[in-house]
Amino acid sequence: MKKSGSIRCCHITGHEIQEANRLLEKLAAQFPKDTAEYKAIELAAKALLFAFQTATAAKFRLFLENFDSELTGEQKKRLSDLGIELNPTRQP
Repeated sequence: MKKSGSIRCCHITGHEIQEANRLLEKLAAQFPKDTAEYKAIELAAKALLFAFQTATAAKFRLFLENFDSELTGEQKKRLSDLGIELNPTRQP
């Protein structure tokens, strides 16, 4: 059974990667470029692209398939503050 608030991915398409990067760009635009928030989101976007555009893609997909840790309350609040709502009913 899937834990509420956990993130788990089984198959990610190129379209989903593009959409995720579009959303990260939209989130980053909410902050001035010299802020820690902007820089963190920019780094996340670069890491996502790197993970799926290099030889590490298979290892990263395996990591995502096996990633099933519960987010802390602070992490959930931070995501919510950034406009990211977790959908606990989403199935892999």
